[in-house]
Amino acid sequence: GTYAGGSWQAQRTIILTAPTPSASDITQIRREIEAQTNALAGPGKCIASQPIHLRIHSAYVPDLSLVDLPGLTQMALTTQGQPRDIKEQIRALVLEHITKPRAVILAVLPARTDLEADAALELVKEVDPRGERTIGVLTKVDLMNQGSDIASFLVDDGRTPSDL
Repeated sequence: GTYAGGSWQAQRTIILTAPTPSASDITQIRREIEAQTNALAGPGKCIASQPIHLRIHSAYVPDLSLVDLPGLTQMALTTQGQPRDIKEQIRALVLEHITKPRAVILAVLPARTDLEADAALELVKEVDPRGERTIGVLTKVDLMNQGSDIASFLVDDGRTPSDL
């Protein structure tokens, strides 16, 4: 849907199974998001600055506004339709949202020994250097190199950025 004149205008309504959506419900939502993404950004792996609004009305969910931003990339997938400047486009879009003073940043980072070199962490440190609005989430812990110690990521041992 969209907001027009300060009120919500639904484009499509999907009735979900309560309190837990079924696999069919989730597939239906995923397909709608993909269709809206293709309509706004075109086919391929392009992005658009115009958001897709998804409203969920339920006694089972909190009243929150969430913005799902694209992951930072180091290289354009031009063979898959991305423009050459996709890295800059994504960075600008992400900055547009995370520089807002009331935004809480969920920094999703793959667990690895060179965590400090992560592009997302670098960007977060630019806008929230003290980590006051940032929650760090480590993913792919199961893919860490043999001999790596996950505990060093979870405790302040001075080797990892514990301020997230």
